Amino acid sequence: MINISELSFTYPVYSRGASQKKKEVLSSFSLSAEDGERVLIYAPPDSGKTTLMKILCKAIPSYTGGTINGRIEVDRTDLFDVSGGALTGIITYVSQNPQEQLLMNTCCDEIAFPLESLCIDPDEMDKRIESALSHWGLSELSEVHPQELSGGERKRLLLAVTEAIGAPNWLFDEVFDDLDINYKQQLLNVMKAHKGTIIVSASRFLPEFAGMFTRIVSIADGGCRNLSEKEVMNLTSNQMKVLQYQRKMDNESSSVLSLRSAIVTHPRKSVSSAVPFTLSVPSFSITRGEIIALVGPNGSGKSTLSRVLCGLDPLCEGSLTVDGRPMGQSILKQNVGYMFQNPDYSIFLPTVYDELTYSLKNDTSVVKSERDAAAQMCADVFDLVLDDNPSLMSYGHRKRLQGAIYYLLQRSFIIIDELDAGITYQTAYKIISLFQEKGCGVIVISHDAPFADSVAQRTYEISGGEVRLRANR
Repeated sequence: MINISELSFTYPVYSRGASQKKKEVLSSFSLSAEDGERVLIYAPPDSGKTTLMKILCKAIPSYTGGTINGRIEVDRTDLFDVSGGALTGIITYVSQNPQEQLLMNTCCDEIAFPLESLCIDPDEMDKRIESALSHWGLSELSEVHPQELSGGERKRLLLAVTEAIGAPNWLFDEVFDDLDINYKQQLLNVMKAHKGTIIVSASRFLPEFAGMFTRIVSIADGGCRNLSEKEVMNLTSNQMKVLQYQRKMDNESSSVLSLRSAIVTHPRKSVSSAVPFTLSVPSFSITRGEIIALVGPNGSGKSTLSRVLCGLDPLCEGSLTVDGRPMGQSILKQNVGYMFQNPDYSIFLPTVYDELTYSLKNDTSVVKSERDAAAQMCADVFDLVLDDNPSLMSYGHRKRLQGAIYYLLQRSFIIIDELDAGITYQTAYKIISLFQEKGCGVIVISHDAPFADSVAQRTYEISGGEVRLRANR
């Protein structure tokens, strides 16, 4: 069981900026979860969900500092009396951002690492590794470097680690994000069969959650508040209805990005003997002002195709044009923006202001006062604070910052990879609307089928190594 009593936590101050004042994230938060319970913490970004999860596995305040008060017991062990390493066989955490947890050079070693810490017998270790890799569809990737996996594959690798360890208590932070429909269902089945305690955090109530959890709570003003499933489902339904907007075409800006008779590849450089992943694209196009969806299972090639479309990777065969003119990689980068699935791939400066003005500094025609005005406008639109340090912002806030950065860039087309992961439906709809209002052609990649269907005018689907336009439903 997990018993949290009167937990309060405040992050330390890292900056003199006005927005970096001490803030109590959790305040007198109390929650008990017994064996066999599946608890959903349903709350918006920046409410304290991830902070709570990391406190429970002793990542916070061990690696961040901060002031903590209250009492936490895990299987009747006082959490403040043991080291983080001592919790390996007791409680397992799957991060919202897999990059935070993947340390080793192969998928096999990633699973072996905690098992070695637990002194598992080598023969038993091999059995657990083989079983976990197979169960989560990673057997053929066992020797591949985790950084060469797709976002969904990385999430499945962490779930394989969780399965191999076999701890009684599981902490899943936005774990369903990045998983395709088949692996979402597999995770649900695994959770139902688990006899220990499971706590899941989510910013959105997915259709798969119906009837799944024994209890639903929210974080309100730092404390715990009970919710009914009906209340949450009604709230989600209302959000979807209210926030759907008129999907339109910008006929005055009819610029078209097209890919024809194309072959794109993604080699696994960490394994020289591996056959490069290959994707066939007979025909793909998007017009400015249009919103299309790109869907497919984990590892099917959505991100690989995106990297070619924006000029990050070369095209092996076929033609890639804008308005019929062939586009090289350098020109593509000026026409197509790519919001990565992981926002940390494109955020690296010390303040929000620095991130927003970085690209504008290269334009000598824009004076400082104009840059400042543009940054403030963008911060207001995306609900950001210019003095904030991005590294201290939540995952959802960093997603918004990434959207703001690309909003300031003059790109005709924007690819948004798993935008809805870790943010609310309201925020996702707003960001897509803002880009469409600017006349951008928007490619939305998502595993959330209702969300993708609600925003897209057309949908391309990847299946069997090929991209095809899906017939209207």
